[in-house]
Amino acid sequence: MACHTKPGGKPFAGGLKIATPMGQVVATNITPDPDHGIGRYTEADFENAVRHGVRKDGSYLYPVMPYVSYAGMTDQDVKALYAWFMHAVKPVAEAQEETNLSFPASIRPAMMRGTSSPVRKRRKPGIPARMIRSAGAVIWPTRWSIAAPATPRVTSC
Repeated sequence: MACHTKPGGKPFAGGLKIATPMGQVVATNITPDPDHGIGRYTEADFENAVRHGVRKDGSYLYPVMPYVSYAGMTDQDVKALYAWFMHAVKPVAEAQEETNLSFPASIRPAMMRGTSSPVRKRRKPGIPARMIRSAGAVIWPTRWSIAAPATPRVTSC
């Protein structure tokens, strides 16, 4: 539940405030609620958010969402995660307050620039869970990406 559940809150309903140098980012509701969560996301919308940091409406996610770490997920993993969120997580009809950051972080297109990273190849099924080298960049297996929020990029989640 990590960053998408505030203390005492409902699982994945958001509301956790994540401190950044530009202000607090409020975690979003990622339950399958159609009005306040990701219930209207298609599998393609979900994949675009998880792997590329782009919301259903086309705006960029804040870099506290470690989507660059999830870019290496296999298609099967994304499909399974989407199915789990849509069918196993209880929808929570609960809106969260909007994130309000200082300039330039308050401009969503600026998020793309701040999170650019080396091109990452998707991990193919059968490749052992070990470090993968691609284009001179060290890429860790996606299953270790849970540590991404603990990196200097985000230290409070």
